[in-house]
Amino acid sequence: MSSTIGYGCGSPLFMYTANYFIIPLESAKGWSRAEIAGATSIVLLVSAIAMPIIGSLIDRFGARPINAGSIVGYFITCFLLGYASYGLTGFYLLMVMLALFFPGTSVIVFAREITRSFNKLRGTALAIMLSGTAIVLTFVGP
Repeated sequence: MSSTIGYGCGSPLFMYTANYFIIPLESAKGWSRAEIAGATSIVLLVSAIAMPIIGSLIDRFGARPINAGSIVGYFITCFLLGYASYGLTGFYLLMVMLALFFPGTSVIVFAREITRSFNKLRGTALAIMLSGTAIVLTFVGP
C-alpha cells in the first residue's frame, strides 16, 4: 500500500498535473506559456540523464534509502515551487532540482522493491502499485 501511495504522489503526479499550473503561473508571474511549458522539457531531459545514475545508486545502496531521500527532496522542491519567490531562472533551477529527484520517485524504485518482496502474485502487486497514480489523481484532479 505504501508503494501505491508513494508512486501515485511521485513523478507521475507532476506529469499529469503540470498543465494545471500554466495559466495561474502566467497570471501570477507574467511569463509566457511557452516559457512555463519549457520547464516540462527541462524536467524530462534532466530526469532522463539522472535515471541511470539513480539506477546505479539503487544497485549500490538499495531502493529504500534512495526512495526516501528522493521523496523528501521532491516534497521540499514542490514546497519551494509553491512558496518561494523566484524569477524564470529560479523556476527553471527548481525544475532541474525536481528532475533530479524524479527517478527516485518513479516506477524503477518501487518496482524493484515489489519484485524483491513478492514471489507469488508479483504481477498483482505491481498492478496495485501502478494504480497509485489513478487513485491519487482521483482526489487531486479537476
